[in-house]
Amino acid sequence: MAAAAPEEKIQEEAKCPICLEYFTDPVSAECGHNFCCVCIIQFCDTGEGEYGRVECPLCRANIREETLRPNWDLARVTECVKTLNIKQREENLCPKHSKSLDLFCEEDRKALCVVCERSLDHAGHKVLLLEEAAEKYQGQMQTQLETLCREREELLRRKEAEEKVIQECQDKAEEERKMIMAGFQHLYEFLIDQEHASLARLDKQHRKVLKNQEEIISGLQGGISRLDALIQEMEERCQQEAREFLQDFQSISSRYEECRFLQPEEISPQLEATPDFWSSQSVMLQKCLQEFKDQLASDLEKVWDACWVKIPKKTHTMVDVTLDPDTAHPCLVLSDDRRSVRKEDKEQSLPITPERFDCWGCVLGCERFTAGKHCWVVEVEEGHGSSSCAMGVARESVRRKGWIKLSPVEGIWAVVCGGGEFLALNSPRTLVTFSEVPRRILVCLDYAGGQVMFVSADTGAEIFTFQSALFKGERICPWFMVENGSAQLHLRP
Repeated sequence: MAAAAPEEKIQEEAKCPICLEYFTDPVSAECGHNFCCVCIIQFCDTGEGEYGRVECPLCRANIREETLRPNWDLARVTECVKTLNIKQREENLCPKHSKSLDLFCEEDRKALCVVCERSLDHAGHKVLLLEEAAEKYQGQMQTQLETLCREREELLRRKEAEEKVIQECQDKAEEERKMIMAGFQHLYEFLIDQEHASLARLDKQHRKVLKNQEEIISGLQGGISRLDALIQEMEERCQQEAREFLQDFQSISSRYEECRFLQPEEISPQLEATPDFWSSQSVMLQKCLQEFKDQLASDLEKVWDACWVKIPKKTHTMVDVTLDPDTAHPCLVLSDDRRSVRKEDKEQSLPITPERFDCWGCVLGCERFTAGKHCWVVEVEEGHGSSSCAMGVARESVRRKGWIKLSPVEGIWAVVCGGGEFLALNSPRTLVTFSEVPRRILVCLDYAGGQVMFVSADTGAEIFTFQSALFKGERICPWFMVENGSAQLHLRP
């Protein structure tokens, strides 16, 4: 109703205050008020007051007929208002019978006039007054509006939660980035220190070898000098006469004997082995560094594999899944808290309902998902002997009756655990083996991404991932199966 007030005000402004009809040839008086030309002239002719004065019927100001001026702008506005009013009246009339549309047919969901209501087209239809129908459907729309508002609030809440997760991931990634950079910086500094220490040891050893070698060379040079001096003296003596030659012969002869038996200092076996030692030391160092690089790369790979399991828990919302007893096969026995399931040979006496599986030993979780990323932990207890169990997700519309093929075609995305290995229920089947079979499985659902992922909740090792899953806009449920043997499944919060 509030929306109609401005329209009514415009219509009132386009009406003459004397005849109360839309302006016809509007004129303006000196006081600023507007009137139909005929209306104000007649008013002036019949409304002369004292001393022949004519007063404005609205503000009592003097009006002189000769001062009236045509108001063309108001005339154009009035014509527009008239056209608008005519159009509104036409819209409220039946286009077929030109009668007022005062009724509403619920079957055809359209407004009717009284003639339409009596026609064969609407015979037997439930017809309400227009106001009653509007009130009824406004109530329905209000309920729908409240539902949409609640859904919007839920989407906003989830959006804020996802944004919070994204921010936490970004903060954590930045923190991890700084820690990784700091760790490698420390490693780099350690390696630089070791490089400097190794070079220092090499320099020290080198200087020691050089010093020893220089001492030996110096000793050899001294011997050479003494020999040079004796040789020169002996050559000079050989040129002397016999008497002079024989005078110091004994002295020179003894010096000769001394120099003859003067042997150079032996090179230390340790020094002789030094080049080979350096060569082997270099080989050992290269081998040590290569082993260090290989071990570091292997250890880093293990660290990333171990940390990978944390990623789904950060990007996916952990869900506290419980089992739905109304869907459980009669042979399945659920725990009181509906978090564990095992299979017995004998069927229980349970109501036969459309929701219950009657062939495969299956049961659904109570939770339903139509958006978002969610994950939950399933612990496998295989028991004794041959046994098998499975876990995953399924469309809510998955067939419950009869034997069906457990595959994505039937709306099931799951893996079977048994005999120390996993079997992905895709087409063709995919066998996954582990040296140490995971017992705690993290099931991760990404609805929008069409992805169902299975990883070890302990080591983070990926078991299998279904890509491009077609959920078809349906609600998706946790799905479990215990088919034979003494296997049990436990849901962990």
